[in-house]
Amino acid sequence: MRIARAIPAALLSAAAGMASAQSQIPAVFVANNGNLEGSVTSYTFDPDGRPVKVDQFITDSRNPGEPTKGGENAYSIDISPSGEFLAVTHVTALSTFERLTILRVHPDATLSEEARYQVPNAAFSVKWLSDTRLAVTRTSTSFPNYLFTYEWDRPNDRLRQLGLVQLDSFSTVKAIHPSRQWLYVNTTVLFQGGSIQTVFIDPATGAPTIIDTLPLGPNYGLDPAISSDGRLLYVAGGSINDEIAGFLVDETSGLLFPAGFGFFQTPDRSPNQIGFGPDDGVIYVGHANGNIRSFLVDPTSGEIVDTGLTFDIGDVGDIQPFGEDLVLMLNKNDLNSPDMGLISMTYDPTGSFAGITGPAVPSGGRAPERMATWFVDAPACPPDLNGDGVVDADDFFLFLQFFAAGDPRADFNNDGVIDADDFFAFLSAFAAGC
Repeated sequence: MRIARAIPAALLSAAAGMASAQSQIPAVFVANNGNLEGSVTSYTFDPDGRPVKVDQFITDSRNPGEPTKGGENAYSIDISPSGEFLAVTHVTALSTFERLTILRVHPDATLSEEARYQVPNAAFSVKWLSDTRLAVTRTSTSFPNYLFTYEWDRPNDRLRQLGLVQLDSFSTVKAIHPSRQWLYVNTTVLFQGGSIQTVFIDPATGAPTIIDTLPLGPNYGLDPAISSDGRLLYVAGGSINDEIAGFLVDETSGLLFPAGFGFFQTPDRSPNQIGFGPDDGVIYVGHANGNIRSFLVDPTSGEIVDTGLTFDIGDVGDIQPFGEDLVLMLNKNDLNSPDMGLISMTYDPTGSFAGITGPAVPSGGRAPERMATWFVDAPACPPDLNGDGVVDADDFFLFLQFFAAGDPRADFNNDGVIDADDFFAFLSAFAAGC
């Protein structure tokens, strides 16, 4: 979009110092797993659903040959239920402890650092259990693997351990049930397959307890993904049998029961990523050859049917639904490929990839690995830009900030150009109030 005129610096300064709640617009946050620079990139979306890069927050950087500072290799990321904070883990060359970084999310989806802590090496996965509680894995090929739970005492800047459980073996990713009562953790033994372990989180104490372990045969159990209604869970099997495992989730106990098909062999090699469509009617499975393949889902039995439709993304990273009509995919190619970054697709319940909105929008960092999403509905009152229920000076300054930055949210009349017409359209809506 084009900017028609400048805004006085004093007004921009005032807008930049605005309030610091969660993002007031739909946004996605991508962890960049670069060896020399770790970072998190935030995106919003234009009216066509195409990603728009907003900010890139550098968690740490170093020169070649220098020792790690601890904040490179931003690997796992999750957003708190309130949308106010991101938790980011790092997987660097540190051997005893790794950093956990907590970032604050601002109303315009920009980021700033809130806190940093040390957790046992290596912290491959993090999930918020509540706005103050976190679950973090300790992953190792040489020592026992654990799941830790923590209480974040923000006023006193402390991270207090609540409990831990020892996991079966090497664990990298976990899925969380929508109720946040249960975690589903993958475990893997090289060349021997793996399991999926169900962990109950005590709502009173935050302590974790393993309540079930299901073997996956020779399959590795990579990237467990759970449906938005919490009824279905699928696990990518990795390179041995090229299979997907499907499970029904008991809504009372959280326990898993094999879906009717048990294991489904995919036509492509080494399934390693899984993401749902927005209505849970399709799963998208990423493979080591770069293909993402779609499968239709039977909501009752959990059976899946290969659509035969594929999209070659290059190097498959995270796949997630977004809102009611988008699917987001990461190309994590870390060779400075122009295709590296975030891709959005308009959802089609047939599993088609025809709705891809364009090429990847670069994150600015290396190896964009994982993402966390934050979806909020458009405000019922358009001039209430920060969504606080009041049309006031904060909204006025936020509009000025969007206008000066060329942000699509300043295109108030939706004509594709940011100019004086948008400014006067906003003033008219602002004066009318809600």
